[in-house]
Amino acid sequence: MRREVVQRNREHICKIDAPYALERAARLIRAGRVVAFPTDTLYGLGVDAWNPQALEQVSALKGRKQGRPFPVLIATPAQLSQLVAAIPPRVQRLIDAFWPGPLTLLFPPHPAVHPLLVGASGKIGVRLPAHPQVQELIRLAGVPITGTSANPSGAPPARNAREVATYFGRRVDLILDGGQTPATTGSTVVDATVDPPRFIREGVLSRSRILPYLEA
Repeated sequence: MRREVVQRNREHICKIDAPYALERAARLIRAGRVVAFPTDTLYGLGVDAWNPQALEQVSALKGRKQGRPFPVLIATPAQLSQLVAAIPPRVQRLIDAFWPGPLTLLFPPHPAVHPLLVGASGKIGVRLPAHPQVQELIRLAGVPITGTSANPSGAPPARNAREVATYFGRRVDLILDGGQTPATTGSTVVDATVDPPRFIREGVLSRSRILPYLEA
């Protein structure tokens, strides 16, 4: 049985609930490698958000234009203070209402945040996904991770492990297979750097659900 577990852990695509899968993925992230994983929206590409070389690797992998920011995923609201300069009270209401969930909030970045995370926007996008295994992955890694969609820039987002493998093959160090994602679109985006917060993009959360929190 142990030999079978070891063999599975050597595979490029690994079931997210397989023994030691999350531990293996967390070790790779800490080592500066790229891991693909399912979220409550789409599949994402995760690296250590504090590692500039890893950020550059993901950018090259996706073929992103320079200046594009990286969304960041956290496991608990407490991690937010590591990444952002301030959390206005009106934004806290959004956090309380919609996190964990498919809402990305744009904040002024903490001075410690690397410019690659912020890009030309001068803002950092942060989300706490409603996927318990991804939350556990972030906890095991011990760092916030990127949550950029698992597709080359301009291509449709991946919704299952096979699509990720088709796009990237072995250029991604590990693909955590969590089956088909429930959503067909990404997270909703709200800019929390202005008051009142400004609706940017409609995703899984509808505009109508968000607007009462922006106008209150």
